[in-house]
Amino acid sequence: MIREKLLDLLVKANELKEGDLLVGGTRDELERKDARKILSTLRLRDLSKVDVVEDAVSEALTKSLDMNVAAEISHLTLGQLKKILLDKNGTDWIRQYSDALTSEQIASLVKLMTNEE
Repeated sequence: MIREKLLDLLVKANELKEGDLLVGGTRDELERKDARKILSTLRLRDLSKVDVVEDAVSEALTKSLDMNVAAEISHLTLGQLKKILLDKNGTDWIRQYSDALTSEQIASLVKLMTNEE
């Protein structure tokens, strides 16, 4: 996953806020839906290779990840992760695996969450 492509998907998948238009957001609901669909197919392993923000805080967060646990879930797509978290056992899953999720993975997942689903 290329950083610029991920940033483009994240801004397009976002629910519209006027400021988003300045950075590539869209008023087109179909385009937002398409961006969410693409995000849902991305694997956690691919997202873990992308640094959206490159700073000392991000570096420290990355170093704090449990890489063994991250390897266990790296095959999951964001769409699969969304289903897991919305399941009745989602809370148990997040307790077990939250130390393995990167900021980019979490931010991308948030873009998939809507009030409609």
